Amino acid sequence: CRITPDDKDLVLKFLRRFFFRDEPMNLAVNLLETPEYRCFELEEYAAATLEDMVSVAAVDENGDYVGIVI
Repeated sequence: CRITPDDKDLVLKFLRRFFFRDEPMNLAVNLLETPEYRCFELEEYAAATLEDMVSVAAVDENGDYVGIVI
C-alpha cells in the first residue's frame, strides 16, 4: 500500500524497531548508543521522503507493516 505523510508515526516506529539499529553505517559510527536512544535528525531525514508520495509498504493481514520502501 502507498505510504502518505499521515503515516509518519507508524513508519518511524517501524524504522526504529527494524532498521535504524541494524543498518551497517549506523552501527559503524555507533549512531544509536543504547536501545532507547533516538536520532531525531535521522528520523526527520527518513520522514522527509514521505512528502514525495512514492513510498510503499507491505502489510500483513492485520494491516501491520512487514516491510517498507521509502
